[in-house]
Amino acid sequence: MLASTLPFLLLVTVACARGISASAFYWPNVKHVFSFGDSYTDTYARFVNGTLTASHDLKSTSGGKMWIEWLTDTYNVSTVELYNFARVFPESPGGRRYGGAVTDETIVAQSSSSTQSFRDQVNNFLAGYANNSAVPWTADDSLFTVFIGMRYSLAASSVGINDIGKSYYWTNETQHTTNARVLASYFERLALLRSAGARNFLLLQSAHTAPGEPNNGTLQSLAALDYNAQLAQNIEGFTRNSSALGVSVNVAIHPTHALFDFALDNAEVLGFTNVASGWWTGLADQDQYSAATYFWWNNFHPTWGVHDVLAHSVSTFLSKRSGL
Repeated sequence: MLASTLPFLLLVTVACARGISASAFYWPNVKHVFSFGDSYTDTYARFVNGTLTASHDLKSTSGGKMWIEWLTDTYNVSTVELYNFARVFPESPGGRRYGGAVTDETIVAQSSSSTQSFRDQVNNFLAGYANNSAVPWTADDSLFTVFIGMRYSLAASSVGINDIGKSYYWTNETQHTTNARVLASYFERLALLRSAGARNFLLLQSAHTAPGEPNNGTLQSLAALDYNAQLAQNIEGFTRNSSALGVSVNVAIHPTHALFDFALDNAEVLGFTNVASGWWTGLADQDQYSAATYFWWNNFHPTWGVHDVLAHSVSTFLSKRSGL
């Protein structure tokens, strides 16, 4: 699928990926990736008794591999071990699955207490993997990725952020204030990871809804734009604070909305012949991998083919930041 798409992906990566670099980062040196996020990153691995279980792709929200697996399994430059803490779809005893992971459930409520927020996921990392306690990772050979709060819509090709989607209508405080509290917790988590030895961070940036959406979409769009602006400001502050502590960090932002806009605009070129429905409308479970021509897995999540495209974009971005 990707052979004919490289020129397009290269343009997207160069155009929309940006970052703030405070120290040298070299993608070929990365041997360990620690990932955190919501249903766009969840590989159905679980943190049990201090260790992570294996991924279970058939239970993912893409019908197959997620972007983080494509990144570490296919678009790597050497052997890369993945430790994914993005647990957001645990099954209850009754078989119901919950999603909607947020940054901090003490600020914005989640769909279920069974869902694990970014705060919970970092706590799991600290309990089992901080300071090289479980695997021999180092600051130089490890990358920490955060892709939290994403939700794209099949119906309107719009996007949202779980934190915003659950709070944009609040009237007790402004959305700017809510975003500020959410991002304060977000960067507290990054600071905890930094204290544990993390130095290289890749943040996949959430996006705004498309112009012309209904009123609630417009409100969410404005809230998302404010969120993105505050995210960038917090990165600058985080980098300065790290320097003041004598710690050199590398923090990069990869905006995903431009990539999704591009992929939808060029769906046929990329090999996606169906962008109006999801595989579940006519495919049996055992045929999930034949959904490669489908852009959407369900009404909020893309198929593994789109995750493949996203991973290639991220890999190209990381390679360019490494001077490759």
